[in-house]
Amino acid sequence: MSTQSFPTLIDVSQRITIYVGSTIFIFGIIGGLLNIIVFLSLRTFRENSCAFYLIVMSFVNIGNLLTGLLSRILISGFQLDWTLISSFYCKFRWYGLQFCVLTSYTCTCLAAIDQFMSTSARLRWRQWSNIRTAHCLTLIFIIIWLFHGILYLIYFDLVQWPIPGRIACNSDNVTFRQYHIYGYITTLACVLPLIITCVFGLLARHNVKNLAHRTVPLVQRYLEKQLTKMVLNQLLYNFIFTLPYTILTILTIFLTNVKDPASITKLDFANVTTILLYYLSFAIRLNSLRLEKIQEKVLPYLQDLSQIYQVLLWLSSCGIETSTITVNDRDLFIENLVYHQPYKTRIGNQSLLEQILADNIQQEQITPDADNWFEIINKSVDNLFSLLWPSNNFLIKYLPSRHQWTILDQYCGKLNWFKELNSARHFFHALTFYRSGTNIETATRYLAVALKELHTDPLLIEMFEKQPIPELFYIEWIREYLKYFGQNQHVASFLHQCLQSSHSNDIRALIIKELFKTSIDLKNFDDAFWCIQNTNDYISQKQFTFEYALAICSLSNDQSLYRLQTLIQYQHDKLGYVDLELLAYLERTCVETQPIQTSHVYALYEIYKMMKLPLKMAQIMYHYGCSINDIKEQKNVFQLAFNALSSIEQTIDSTDRLFIYPINYEYNSLSSLHPDHSSARLIGIDECRQKLAMISAIYTLRTNRSSSTIQITDTMHPTQLSGLLTKFHYDTEAQQLLDAFQINKSSMYFVH
Repeated sequence: MSTQSFPTLIDVSQRITIYVGSTIFIFGIIGGLLNIIVFLSLRTFRENSCAFYLIVMSFVNIGNLLTGLLSRILISGFQLDWTLISSFYCKFRWYGLQFCVLTSYTCTCLAAIDQFMSTSARLRWRQWSNIRTAHCLTLIFIIIWLFHGILYLIYFDLVQWPIPGRIACNSDNVTFRQYHIYGYITTLACVLPLIITCVFGLLARHNVKNLAHRTVPLVQRYLEKQLTKMVLNQLLYNFIFTLPYTILTILTIFLTNVKDPASITKLDFANVTTILLYYLSFAIRLNSLRLEKIQEKVLPYLQDLSQIYQVLLWLSSCGIETSTITVNDRDLFIENLVYHQPYKTRIGNQSLLEQILADNIQQEQITPDADNWFEIINKSVDNLFSLLWPSNNFLIKYLPSRHQWTILDQYCGKLNWFKELNSARHFFHALTFYRSGTNIETATRYLAVALKELHTDPLLIEMFEKQPIPELFYIEWIREYLKYFGQNQHVASFLHQCLQSSHSNDIRALIIKELFKTSIDLKNFDDAFWCIQNTNDYISQKQFTFEYALAICSLSNDQSLYRLQTLIQYQHDKLGYVDLELLAYLERTCVETQPIQTSHVYALYEIYKMMKLPLKMAQIMYHYGCSINDIKEQKNVFQLAFNALSSIEQTIDSTDRLFIYPINYEYNSLSSLHPDHSSARLIGIDECRQKLAMISAIYTLRTNRSSSTIQITDTMHPTQLSGLLTKFHYDTEAQQLLDAFQINKSSMYFVH
């Protein structure tokens, strides 16, 4: 770029500052005022902690535009720099600017953190999201930034610029100037807010996606979604508009030695552009259009629904059911009422009914204002459920399912702001088909549609509580419910509440059986164990226990051991016995599985240890040791078997330390001996000691350790141990042992 183009680039910078900066300033002030008016006019927002942060942010954003952007327009656009005229204004501008910037970003960060807390599944975290905490935190940070600004009142002043004859509003204190660049501009006003808002914004977005999995009131859920959406939009704008200024600020730090006029002019132009983008983040109008549309379009339908509800309740209380009104008259009246059709000219009862309604029902409309429209929505939804699940005898008798269906189609279909209501419509269709028993396939199709939005939806849970659910539908619902949640959601407590209803014992057992089957398929072992605890049928409990034990053994990790121990402990503590057939079954499954699973073996070992069965501990470990080829693992396993046998006190009965190998399953495997089985042999502590000594010697020789560490027994000569090795075809190790013994004759050998 030639030097003649510098004035042109400077002129472009001035024009951009004047036109773009002025536009941002005007619309930013208007947008900030509108934000304040909207949030303060709605009581729902005045009592919400996140909305409070946004209100404070809107106030300080206006202050930031007045103290920062306005002076920037005057300085860069009109060459009118008041900071060079007045020392007081120099100090005050930076004091107010840093306070507004830091307070605004603090409120943005707190709003993101608050939405993460309020939408969290943890109750303790949600309790931190309240208006009182918001007031305290805001006050604390306002005080902090007010005191922080005192540094600018002290150190900022009119100082001599390096260019001769020029002064600037800056600090002549080198240390504070470094803090101003690296601490305030780079960290507090750029990098740190971006990191905090990005992290907690993404976490809040994740929580909102899972909000439907929690039992949250409809209106509260919708409010949380809208607030989170507004906060995330604000965070996105901040990120887009702040990132260029942050990058340029960091680059400028490393380009302080640039002396080329062309490069300096380019940096100044980039600085002007990014600063305007930076101020644009403080001029954003938060979008509340969705809330306004709900007020405008949804409320009329809810008011109609409220009128229908009042009319039907009045009909139920005036004794009209004892009159001569026919079913056709009643049906026609309800259809006209729902669809707002003019009443057809009829004689007799229909005209009489219309006249009675005209005389007794006040046709008044609820006029919503800024404070009550959420309450109207909530109340109208309650009215809807009163029509769908009536407790009033008249409504039960005179409001057939097809009219309930009509109400759902007419009103829930229009309330597309709430997906839950559309789910309720599909749910009700499915339930109607299930009750009729005529078209189960169609019912299942409607159910599948509803379950996409159902899960723990509070509206549909309320339906479960209003009326007994057909067992066929209930089982189908459990199956689909668990397929959705898998092992990440514990639903047994909720199902336990549902099962306390009027289901018979047979239906209850059927539901628990289906729950157990699905839980095992999905490896949802918490719910499967709950089924074992809550089934009253001995045979089913035994079957559940065997399937549960086999399933958790397949995990092959620490969880399998923990769950097996929990199962055995439950049988011991709650039932007063331990199912020996279960242990035999687990042992058979463990031993016959090829290859043998290490986790299964150690799980059984720990269970036998808990039950104080040392002979079984030795038997399972000895069998496992003879089935594997890993010498190091064999050494550890035979050591455990030997230790288990050694823990048994020696008595006159010589069979106290004997067990059978291989394990025989034609008899009770928990018995220590099977002397009548010809294919098995008895193993005692001496043979176990010899096995341990032989494996230890092989392990030592193969790992090239010192021959003096070879373990033999006090009654076994090295030549005897060498003979054992030769017997079991370890010829190389046998020769190595003899060579080692001849080389190191003075070595001492100990019994381990």
